Amino acid sequence: MYSTYMKLIALKHKRALLTFTSVLFLFMMISNFIIISHESTVLHKKAIDNARREIELITSFTSEALVRQEYSAVEQFMTKWGEEHPDVIDIQAVASNGFILAHFFRETASTDLIKVATVEQLQDIGFITLKMTLDHSPSKAGLTKLSWQLISISLALIGILGIILWYSIRNLALKPMENEIARRKQAEEKFRMLLELAPDALIFINKEGNIALANAQAEILFGYKKEAMIGQKLEFLMPERYRAAHHKYRDDFFNLPRQRPMGVSLDLYGLNSRGIEFPVEIGLSPVTTNEGLFVLADIRDVTVHKRADDEIKKGYIFQRTISSILQTSIEQGDLKLQLQKILINILALPWLKTLSMGCIYIKENTSDNLIMVAHKGLPSYTLDTCSSVPVGHCLCGLSALKREIIFTDCNDARHEKTSPGDIHHAHYCIPLLSGDITLGVFNLYVPKGHHKNKEEEDMMQSIANTIAGIIERNRAMLKTLDLQKQLVQSEKLSALGRLTANVAHEIRNPLVAIGGFARRLSTKTPDNTKEKEYSDIITKEVLRLENILRNVLIYSKTHEPNIEKHSINALINESLKNAEPMLQDNHITLNTSLVDDTLLCIDIDQIKEVLSNIIVNAVDSMPDGGELNIQTESIMKQNRPFLSLRITDTGEGIADNIIDKIFEPFFSTKIIGRGTGLGLSICKKIMEDHGGYIEVESNPGKGSAFILYFPCHAAPECSANQ
Repeated sequence: MYSTYMKLIALKHKRALLTFTSVLFLFMMISNFIIISHESTVLHKKAIDNARREIELITSFTSEALVRQEYSAVEQFMTKWGEEHPDVIDIQAVASNGFILAHFFRETASTDLIKVATVEQLQDIGFITLKMTLDHSPSKAGLTKLSWQLISISLALIGILGIILWYSIRNLALKPMENEIARRKQAEEKFRMLLELAPDALIFINKEGNIALANAQAEILFGYKKEAMIGQKLEFLMPERYRAAHHKYRDDFFNLPRQRPMGVSLDLYGLNSRGIEFPVEIGLSPVTTNEGLFVLADIRDVTVHKRADDEIKKGYIFQRTISSILQTSIEQGDLKLQLQKILINILALPWLKTLSMGCIYIKENTSDNLIMVAHKGLPSYTLDTCSSVPVGHCLCGLSALKREIIFTDCNDARHEKTSPGDIHHAHYCIPLLSGDITLGVFNLYVPKGHHKNKEEEDMMQSIANTIAGIIERNRAMLKTLDLQKQLVQSEKLSALGRLTANVAHEIRNPLVAIGGFARRLSTKTPDNTKEKEYSDIITKEVLRLENILRNVLIYSKTHEPNIEKHSINALINESLKNAEPMLQDNHITLNTSLVDDTLLCIDIDQIKEVLSNIIVNAVDSMPDGGELNIQTESIMKQNRPFLSLRITDTGEGIADNIIDKIFEPFFSTKIIGRGTGLGLSICKKIMEDHGGYIEVESNPGKGSAFILYFPCHAAPECSANQ
């Protein structure tokens, strides 16, 4: 557009320049013609005057010679005069009787001649006539040369003036205009590029409602080529039902143009070339141009957005239903009543196109039958015939057997239990599963002709899983009674543990006496004697028995730990400081990586015992030296916050065949006399008493890692119950 406009402007200036040049040329030619005409007249007059003067001279000489009757002199004079004057063509003296007294003639091709004549009166002869013809072409040649000089100067002047005028026009008018047009052209190209690269469909509409411009996204969105849309009424891109009313809205906008969205709070739809409607959002912006007011319509397909909104609403309702089901599940009451409330909530889902009919079956533990425990909307004949369904029979039984969702309408041959009064319908049978166990079936009636879809099946499977969890919870509560019996048995074992502790106390008292006397005998007995050797053996074995009894007492005691808030980092540093000499003696490098200090509710003495046992075991596993790494980390396990303390060594590791036994009482891999087999058992018991636990990871030949998990309590004070 701008290049065409620039060409038109340049053409207009060229025409003006050509007109000026033509007028100037015409003026100069007329001026030259006038000058040349004047010079030609002056030159001709001058030539005639010169010719007359010459003929007067010739006449004077001729007259005197004729008076003296020197006719030959006249002939010689004329010949000599003619020869000396190259412009003389013809000279003759003619007597009154017509006799030619003297004559000179020169051949010439020139036609530009000047003829003069004079008559001289002589006394004796009468009169003579002298005639002379001159060639005027040499004078005309100078005039022609002058003419060409004038024409050349004029043309040069016209050219110089034309060039000066053209460059003046170009620099003062065309150049700025070219720059402005180039700038506008560049802006237009950028605009068109942005228009084409815009992610939304953009359409320009003029005041008459015609499409003036459309971008590539508009082609994609509506399925029309841009060329086919330009010039069309905007209304052909919208459904028929909106077209009549849109004219008024369009006129109202042009009367009061402002940037705003179109159809706020209304559902807007576009229509593509295939006649398919789709939801859109439209933004309107007025654009003022040299051609008038236009409206830029920014059109966006919101099919995905609208579907997402519907999914969010559906998800919200679904989650609300699940929450209601879970709320029902925690209420105290009969399982059948809970399932009945849950079924009513499910059938009330607005997006689930049901017939408000359904039921829930539970599989009996003692037989392969499904028993209906909740129902809604079922007719009496269905309640009678379908109150109990064998697994593997009819649709519900097949769903329980195959452990998969079954969808069918009532024309399916698998629907064994039917009644003449059955209404036409289709339904889902969804199994209630817990791992590999089938707990029951959820049956839902939907209208005939309903088409199943994956999303619907997934949501119903989620509901079925929730129901299965409720059934499991109910059964778990029933198992609580069995656990109570086990608790009674546990109390018996606890009593046995107390008895063991009492026995250990009774053994410990005489053992202390034996040890004391053995040490006294050892000090009194001379060295290098058998008695000295025996007393040392007794002392060493008594010490070993005391350690065993101490561990037995720790393991069997039942009193609650003394829980208080302590800094776990301070406790770790203190334990490592105590173990520092042992680590140095065994050439073990210590590395620590502790998170920010945390206050834990612990029995500090017991946790010290745990750390001491694990560090000693780590040192024993690295007889040739190695590395001991201590690391803490805040983690979430089983949706609860824990502080993990990882103690890693580079020792011998634990064999795969014994790693499951290391926490058993009296199990030890150390040689006799080096361990009691109760250290890790005591660590496990202490961690469990604190509400935490201990895990082990091992790579035989490369080392082991013991991980202690301490629960992080949010309560401001600690208590033994925590």
